[in-house]
Amino acid sequence: MGFLSSYAGRRNVTTSLVVISLFALNKLTKLFARTKQVCEVRIRMEKTSSGLGHILTHLNRSGLQIDKLTVDSEDRTDLQSNCVVIIHVQLKFKKLRKYEEAIAALVDIEGIIGLETAGLSV
Repeated sequence: MGFLSSYAGRRNVTTSLVVISLFALNKLTKLFARTKQVCEVRIRMEKTSSGLGHILTHLNRSGLQIDKLTVDSEDRTDLQSNCVVIIHVQLKFKKLRKYEEAIAALVDIEGIIGLETAGLSV
């Protein structure tokens, strides 16, 4: 009988340790999962421009993660008779400063007509 009671006691201790460690790991996972912010950028550019590749390269080099990318064509034309393309990019990032610097540098890319950013959401 002494052997069975000591075995049951060890099993309770082991079970308790497993539950506590799972609880702690769950809290750590939630902490790290919330650190990234999400923002959407709407870019209008000339269809004849090769700026899309430059935009994507710049965003990746800036350390921003592209989560979603959509390209739409606008029916109307601008003053130079070029069709306008609208690019929606959803970005994930950890530091707001990197995001701001990357977006400010996008304005200098050739072929970009306009740029809009939506509010940040966590």
